Amino acid sequence: MAAKAKLPRSIKNVGYAMITSVDNNTGKPTYGDVNWLVHNEAGGREYTAEPKGEVSSIYADGVEVYSEEENTGYDITLTLLACIDDTDEDWLNRVVDPDGEYSEEYANTGEYPHFALLIIEDTTDGVGQTRVFYDCHVTQRPSQSGKTSEGGALDPMFPEYAISAVPREDCGCVERKIKAKAKISSVPEPSLAGNHIRIQKTMTVTVGSVLNVPIISKNPSNAAITWTSGTTAKATVSATGAVTGVAAGESVVTASITVDGQTYTDTCTVTVVAAS
Repeated sequence: MAAKAKLPRSIKNVGYAMITSVDNNTGKPTYGDVNWLVHNEAGGREYTAEPKGEVSSIYADGVEVYSEEENTGYDITLTLLACIDDTDEDWLNRVVDPDGEYSEEYANTGEYPHFALLIIEDTTDGVGQTRVFYDCHVTQRPSQSGKTSEGGALDPMFPEYAISAVPREDCGCVERKIKAKAKISSVPEPSLAGNHIRIQKTMTVTVGSVLNVPIISKNPSNAAITWTSGTTAKATVSATGAVTGVAAGESVVTASITVDGQTYTDTCTVTVVAAS
């Protein structure tokens, strides 16, 4: 018997989990519980996810011999059945009365909060899939409109959210697809989140002194680290990560590890100051 086609057919559920904190050293986010939107209050109607990133090509003898895309995430357009107070409060920084009597919008409220967006889709084979976009934020408030009903016909209005989904800072993961359509209560971690090197983001060293770059995490633990300094006229770094201040200024020190043919890097901005 031929295998059934596994094609998305309809949205089943839309949910989100707020990013409650981000580790300053590793960039790893912490998520709250997943909130699944209620179908008859803010059910998902449709969405599009347009990839972001520039394509770089190399030509030889008039033929494209290499092509690479810089994956910077997705521009998502999400249409919901209606706005609800929880979504307005969480995504748009709106003030909502605890009793649900009113919500208020203020100018200049700063950057919109970040969250993971989850979309469950049914598929033609019945298994379904869940798409998890790990780091999202609204880029534009949804348009608002209203009009009278004519002839008794149902004429609903649907808010449309413009959402940017960007790579996670700690591991670069943009999205994960899970072959299932059951609601989950927490955001699953990317499988490659651990195969990374993480070092302290900034450090200061005086001219002529030596200081090791603190290693926060490394997975696997026995992976060899390659160290480089971007501006050796300001600071040099040894094979063991020892930084020597050469002259006042800054240099970006990079730590690299290779796991299964994939190279992972992290950087530390070293400020060199003159000896007192």
